[in-house]
Amino acid sequence: TTRKTEDTTRKEEDTTRKTEDTTRKAEDTTRKTEDTTRKEEDTTRKEEDTTRKTEDVSIQKTIIELILINPQITKKEIARIIKISENGVKYHIKVLSKKGIVERKGSTKKGYYIIKKN
Repeated sequence: TTRKTEDTTRKEEDTTRKTEDTTRKAEDTTRKTEDTTRKEEDTTRKEEDTTRKTEDVSIQKTIIELILINPQITKKEIARIIKISENGVKYHIKVLSKKGIVERKGSTKKGYYIIKKN
């Protein structure tokens, strides 16, 4: 009976070891899956950033074109034409001004835009 008990104990220890190995493998797989998910999320974020930047450039080009057509165009008119908010237009004109592309001359009512470089 001692030998049977020892055999049973050994089998239980083997089973425990196998269970621990399986658990470790499952944890490794989970970690790898989490890493892959994080990488996919990073890629998605980068793609969204690229899309946003592309959209910004497209909006800014449209604003420049509208100013070239009518230098006295208002932010409100630009917003209506390109279907973004007036604050969005203000943002893009500010960006274009900082880049030295657009400049505003004159008063609020009688002013106009100048395209310095295109």
